[in-house]
Amino acid sequence: MPSFYKKMNGGVVSTAIDKFVFVTAKWRRDSKIRLVTHSEQLFSTWHKISDPILRSVFQSLNWRGGVDVSIMSDVTSSGSGLGASSAVAVGLFNALVQLAGHFLEPNELAARAAHAEMIIAGREIGKQDAYPPAFGGLRHYRFLSNETVECRGLDLSPDVQAELSSWLMLLDSGYRRDASKTLATQRVLVSPVARDEVLARMVHLAEDLALDLERSDLSNVGNYFDEAWHLKERLGALDGKPELAEIYNRAKRCGALGAKILGAGGGGYFLFLTPPSAHAQLQDAFHSKALHKVSIHSEGSRADKIDYSGVGAS
Repeated sequence: MPSFYKKMNGGVVSTAIDKFVFVTAKWRRDSKIRLVTHSEQLFSTWHKISDPILRSVFQSLNWRGGVDVSIMSDVTSSGSGLGASSAVAVGLFNALVQLAGHFLEPNELAARAAHAEMIIAGREIGKQDAYPPAFGGLRHYRFLSNETVECRGLDLSPDVQAELSSWLMLLDSGYRRDASKTLATQRVLVSPVARDEVLARMVHLAEDLALDLERSDLSNVGNYFDEAWHLKERLGALDGKPELAEIYNRAKRCGALGAKILGAGGGGYFLFLTPPSAHAQLQDAFHSKALHKVSIHSEGSRADKIDYSGVGAS
C-alpha cells in the first residue's frame, strides 16, 4: 500500500499461476467501443464505460478509435484475493497497446496498469497485484518510497519448482469481499502504528522466504504461510467471519503444512501448502470442487496477433 511503502519500503514474494485472463481486441469500422465480459455493452466513447477498472485503462491510454474487446477469466475478477482484477487491467492494457502498434516492457506494463487501477479508478488495493500477471514466474518484488519497483526472479531448480508447485492448493472460501472496503475497514479497526508493525514484519517475512527458496530450502515455507495468516488476523482479515478460521484449522488438521488467506482477507481464496500424500484427505474434508491444484506459471502477459485472412467471410 502506498501509505506504507512511501514510509518504509514494501516487499512481497509472489507468483503467477496457471489460471488465466484472456483478452481479445479488434479494430471496428466505426468509433464505438464494444465490451463483452459477462454481458455485452456498446459505448460511444470510453467516458461512458460503466466498469471503473476497464474505463481507467482506456482513459490512461486516452483511447481513440472504435474497438471490439472481449474478456474471459478462469476465476472471478472481483473479491477472489487472486489479483484477478489487476490481471484484467494488465491484459487489457497489453492488448490495446499492441493493437495500436506499440510494446511495453513488463515493468512499465505493470506500473501503468497499477496506476490506472489505483489512481485513475481510485481503488485502494496493493500495488503488487499488477506485477505477477505482467512478469510471470515466482519473484521477489520490492516497492520503494520513490515509486520504483525492484523485481528479482527467484532462481529455483526445475525439481524444486516442480515440488513446490505440487504442494500448492487453492480453496475458494465461498465468501466474496471488496478489497478496497476491506482495507478501509482495517484502517479503522487497527491503529497506524500497529498496522505498520505488522506490515513491516510481512516485508521481512517475504525477504526470508525468498532467501530460503533460492537455497532450495522448502522446510520453513509452511511456517511462513502460517505466520502470514496470523499477521493478517492482527489486521482484522477475518472480518467477523469465524468460518474462515475454521477453514484454516480444518486444513491444518488434514495435513496442510501451512495455510493463508489471499489478498486483503475477509473472504476469497485460501492457499494451502500440502504434501501430495495429504491431498486426498484435504479433498474429503472439504468435499468441494472449489479445491484446486495450481502450478507456478513462468510466462507473464503476452499478446498474439491473429491473422484472419482466409478464415471464412470477411
